Amino acid sequence: MPVLYHAPQSRSDTIATLVRMLEADVENREVSIPRQDGSGQPDPANPHPEKKVPYLVDGAETLRERGAIIVYLTDAYPNAKLGPLPGEVGRGAYLSWLFYYQGVMEPLILLHWAQ
Repeated sequence: MPVLYHAPQSRSDTIATLVRMLEADVENREVSIPRQDGSGQPDPANPHPEKKVPYLVDGAETLRERGAIIVYLTDAYPNAKLGPLPGEVGRGAYLSWLFYYQGVMEPLILLHWAQ
């Protein structure tokens, strides 16, 4: 069974929500992480090389970027129809918007928030 390493009130909330929406058979393990306010600490139980979240372990496969995890899970649970599969119409737009958000929009939003 895949295991999602997750810290509440972090960017991994989106993946925990996706797991629920997919009704995926994924174990959710909460771990602590260092927070920007200085609270929290790296959790030795977190296998992420940098002790960050989200981190998905599925057998020998490990994924650590939200976009990669989203694509991996929506492909693995196609019955939920939350993402077009390879070869389906709309796959290119799905991937483009997913990675545009992460690579362009989110950094700008975070920059604006940090000011």
